[in-house]
Amino acid sequence: MAAVRLKTLDLWGKRVTQHTGLLEELNNELPSTRAINDRIPKQFIFDKKYKIQLHEDHRCEGLRPTELRIFTDGSKTGNGTGAGVFSEDLNIHIATPLGVHNTVFQAECLGISLAALAITTRKVKDHSIRILSDSMSVLQALSSHTVNSGLIYECHQRLNQEDVWWTTQTVEWSL
Repeated sequence: MAAVRLKTLDLWGKRVTQHTGLLEELNNELPSTRAINDRIPKQFIFDKKYKIQLHEDHRCEGLRPTELRIFTDGSKTGNGTGAGVFSEDLNIHIATPLGVHNTVFQAECLGISLAALAITTRKVKDHSIRILSDSMSVLQALSSHTVNSGLIYECHQRLNQEDVWWTTQTVEWSL
């Protein structure tokens, strides 16, 4: 598997040797090892403009009249995977099919990215934004200061855009 990671990161040697031939044999035996994957060189993130909250905060329920809430979700069925975004406050109703080979993690991450994109597109001003997700694993990945997933890095970039108009943005875990 180390060879697959090196090949993905374009660090695998170009010279054909007996050792490099092992990866070619593996690719012939298991074609899925040639599939596109999400791994990127490690990125360090120290400039987050958003807050990740890994617990539900019931104390603040209904106390912030200017806070806008956006709900995200990802799911997988026998027919495929999809991401969804909903906000009554901003009239957002997004349902995006992803296909049969995507994971729930990818769908959940895409849901958060689509929510951030929808906020930016609508040029929301002078409001606190709370994006609610039930994916603890995606939120933990976003809370890390090191990222080696292209999808998580792209989600961070969307949440951290320069041309933002909202006052604060929190991504919160909720059941």
